[in-house]
Amino acid sequence: MRTPVTREELDYWYNELGETTEQIGRRLGIGGRNVRDLMEKLGIPRRSKAEAAIDYPRHPFSGDKVEEAYLRGFGIGDLNVRMDLPTSQTIQARCGTTRTAQVNLIRQLFEPYGHVHTRKGTHGEIQIECPLGMSFSFLLEREDRVPHWVMENDNYFWAFLAGYMDAEGYIGILRHPYCDQARVQIASCDVGILRGLRAGLVMRGVRCPKLYRRKRGKQYKRAFYCLSIQRKASLDPLFRGIEPYLKHADRCAAMAKAWANVRERGVP
Repeated sequence: MRTPVTREELDYWYNELGETTEQIGRRLGIGGRNVRDLMEKLGIPRRSKAEAAIDYPRHPFSGDKVEEAYLRGFGIGDLNVRMDLPTSQTIQARCGTTRTAQVNLIRQLFEPYGHVHTRKGTHGEIQIECPLGMSFSFLLEREDRVPHWVMENDNYFWAFLAGYMDAEGYIGILRHPYCDQARVQIASCDVGILRGLRAGLVMRGVRCPKLYRRKRGKQYKRAFYCLSIQRKASLDPLFRGIEPYLKHADRCAAMAKAWANVRERGVP
C-alpha cells in the first residue's frame, strides 16, 4: 500500500497538534488502525494512554516589548528555534542542558504559553522542547545583530542583554593574592551581537575593552569572540542595568557575589 502521508506530516499532526490516530485518519480518509500501522512503519512512537489523555492549551505571546527583547536575546544565545513544516502553525523552541537552573528558567519563560516537555538525552543531558503558537515567530529571526529598536531604548537593551547573558554569559570573581576582582564575560560566535552589545554599553556609559578572539579547537568552523569587563567603574552600572531583568538563578547568585566584590573595593 502506498503511504498516503509523509513521516513529517504524520509526526506533526500526532506530536505537535496532539491529534488522535482517529482524527488523523479522518484527515486521510482511512481508519485509525491504518494510521497506527503507518506510524509503526515510519518509526513514530505512540503516546502512552496517560499522555494521550492530556490536552495542552497554548496561549498567544503577551506582546510586551521588554519580554520580547529578553526572549530574543535568550533565544539567540541558547535556543534552537524552527518550524517543522512550512505549513506548521507551531514554533518549536528546543535546547539541551545539564543544569537544573536552566530547565527551571525555560519553564518560567514558556509555561505561561504552553507545555514544556522534558526528557533525558542520550548523553545524560535534559532535552527541553517548547511547542509555541505563531505569535512567537519573532524567535525565528536569527540575524547576527542587536535590533535597532532594542539599541534605541534603555529598558529593551538591558532586557536583551540580560537574556543573552542568561544564555551565554559568565559572572565570577578572579582570585588574586592581594585583591579578588569581579569579572563579566560574554563569549560566542555571534560577533555581530557582541559588537552591538558593546556599542550599546558604551552608549550607556559603560566602558568596555574591544572584543578579542579566543582560541578554539580545530573542529570549530566559526571564530569565537569574547566581551570581557572587569573595571569596577564599568561593572557597577552594568549590574544596575541588568538587575531588573536577569532571571537565571545561578547567574543572579553570581552577580550578587560579584557586585558585593565591586562595592567592597569601592565604586568611584
